[in-house]
Amino acid sequence: MAGRDDNYEKAALPLLSQAGSAFEELTRSQAAARYPQVNFEDVARAILEKDAGYLLARRSCQIVMEGFQAEGGEYRQASATPGAVEKEGMGPLPLSDGTRLAADQYVFACGPWLGRLFPETIGDRIRPTRQTRADAEKRRSISQRSNYQLQPPAGGTCGAVSPGA
Repeated sequence: MAGRDDNYEKAALPLLSQAGSAFEELTRSQAAARYPQVNFEDVARAILEKDAGYLLARRSCQIVMEGFQAEGGEYRQASATPGAVEKEGMGPLPLSDGTRLAADQYVFACGPWLGRLFPETIGDRIRPTRQTRADAEKRRSISQRSNYQLQPPAGGTCGAVSPGA
């Protein structure tokens, strides 16, 4: 959805086309007719990405953890500091509870902070972008006028799992 200043949305259209993404541009009246439960009062136009979706990161991580445990893996909740990276892999991870975790493989699910944890190996190769322009006041306004509750993304989390630990 775009207000009077729709430069961001206009700039996205060629990128969507280049990526082969199906989308439809809607006027305010077209969007309001299609989605009557949403108040489009401050919206000039909308772009409907037909194949778009969203990822429920917390739920996805929960499902992976449950599958990991079902196969005999052990889940421990603690803060981890990356171990030394060498040719053979990564050394044991110091944990916040004072123990160390040694494993054949580690998975770090840290969202946009991954490059900061591994500046030498990943650095700025991952450039996360936020695809929303709604600020807190706009979310509140939209939520108050519709049946939808728009929430900002949850805070980032970071974890490590270790098969065979």
